[in-house]
Amino acid sequence: MFSNLVSLALEAASKVFLLLVLPTLESAQYQQVFGPQQVPMLANLALLFFGGTCLVNGCLIFKSDYFPKVLGVLMQAAGGCYLVACWGALFAPALASSTLPAALLPCLVGALSWCLWMLVKGVDSTKWWAHVRMDQQV
Repeated sequence: MFSNLVSLALEAASKVFLLLVLPTLESAQYQQVFGPQQVPMLANLALLFFGGTCLVNGCLIFKSDYFPKVLGVLMQAAGGCYLVACWGALFAPALASSTLPAALLPCLVGALSWCLWMLVKGVDSTKWWAHVRMDQQV
């Protein structure tokens, strides 16, 4: 339950930052206040929160019995790669620019596999209903 609350809090914070990224990047006022190099750093800050959310969600997917464990591992790998790419962009831009396309490939694989699984297969309903019946008996 605590992990779920942390995940929801992180996801809510990441969505707020994602909503603010595009207006921030396009605004001339932000360019004057922060400078041309600091505005993209705000975008990376939003992706840091998203990477943390992917890590927590991947852990929850892995521990649940409703999805294959490999989906949880892929989501955790995606979250880790988001964090590495964003930390690199913030603190070692020269290194990050040389590794950026490759560092984001696991993010694509993890997020795409999760989306496709949910669209095609979804939750294992037999395990879900068995769990619901077990909770109702208690």
